Amino acid sequence: MNRGKHLDKVFNNSKKIYFNKRSKIVFISDCHRGDGSFKDSLLPNANIYLTALRYYYNNDFTYIEVGDGDELWKFTNINDIYYGYKDVYKILNAYKNENRMYMIYGNHDSVKKKKSFFKKIVNGSGESSYLYKFYKDLDIYEGIKLINEENNKSIFTVHGHQVDLLNYQLAPLTKFLVRYFWGIVEEFGIKDPTSPAKSNAKRTKVDRIIEKWAKENNQIIIAGHTHRTRFPDVDRIPYFNDGCCVQPMSISTIEIEHGNISLVKWNIKALEKGQLVVVRAIIGGPEAIDKY
Repeated sequence: MNRGKHLDKVFNNSKKIYFNKRSKIVFISDCHRGDGSFKDSLLPNANIYLTALRYYYNNDFTYIEVGDGDELWKFTNINDIYYGYKDVYKILNAYKNENRMYMIYGNHDSVKKKKSFFKKIVNGSGESSYLYKFYKDLDIYEGIKLINEENNKSIFTVHGHQVDLLNYQLAPLTKFLVRYFWGIVEEFGIKDPTSPAKSNAKRTKVDRIIEKWAKENNQIIIAGHTHRTRFPDVDRIPYFNDGCCVQPMSISTIEIEHGNISLVKWNIKALEKGQLVVVRAIIGGPEAIDKY
């Protein structure tokens, strides 16, 4: 089975966005924002994620969410997720109001592509209006092509679940199992076998398919889905992965700034006097994007 054909379809229909050496862009995926309960995978890293969002906003980055921003397999109601992450959604709304926000859906939030999704959002007043205002006229894409104004080369951005049988063609079944079975038994230490994030074998399989597609199409690609970061050397196949926001006490992102691309890790560091601070560290690059 040629699973790369699904990437072909997304690539050919992707939203085009233009950038140049003055552009500052951050790619973040697999936040899995939940409702604040024990099943919320982002909760332990919520302050790290919020700090990163504020940093990128204050430093004039454009925010591209590369799928699975919200956990809509375990949780059915986006309003519940909003109430768990009001501060996050206020910042996301600020990005959007300044035309610095693009959202791609993944397998765990693919419901966002349906018109029925927006109808469930409460149009309240005060703080509760942020979610409604955010999604009211927000275009949500399956893929984005960033076009370099200087050489016309593109960076294809997609979640990556399109090459994963269980999470694409069989997604309705997998969603049912995650919501009503695996999401519960995981609390007892049993790993969900449908998730590439919890299986090295599945992650490697997804990585190989995406990498093969990138090579065959001579195309730079940035994806998520596997929760495993990838930052290739300039002489290797240009498949990048921004990782996720639900690793133990850390999140990872990919940045493009002034023509350079970097892989960044955000985590908590304890100072000598006992204070805890969130630290940003470059762990890959920076490399000139033109070299790929």
